[in-house]
Amino acid sequence: MKRSILESLKNNRVMASCGTNIGNIYDIVIDVGSGELKQIVVDPSKNIDISLYENENSLLYISFDAVTAMKDCIIIDNNRAMIQ
Repeated sequence: MKRSILESLKNNRVMASCGTNIGNIYDIVIDVGSGELKQIVVDPSKNIDISLYENENSLLYISFDAVTAMKDCIIIDNNRAMIQ
């Protein structure tokens, strides 16, 4: 049985390239027209200042452009993920 993208990513840890634990994947945002992954929605760890990121309802919305690696965990470029 095939698993959906969300099923395979859900609850994976999200880490900044500097090693900071950002949180866990909660959901993903996909452009339904193109099928392109737009954002990962992250349930933040308790030590993260969510005001540094695009957020709504205590969840972080991180552009998929900030993702640099996806294996056992998701690695993001914090400079591209944070609000400028």
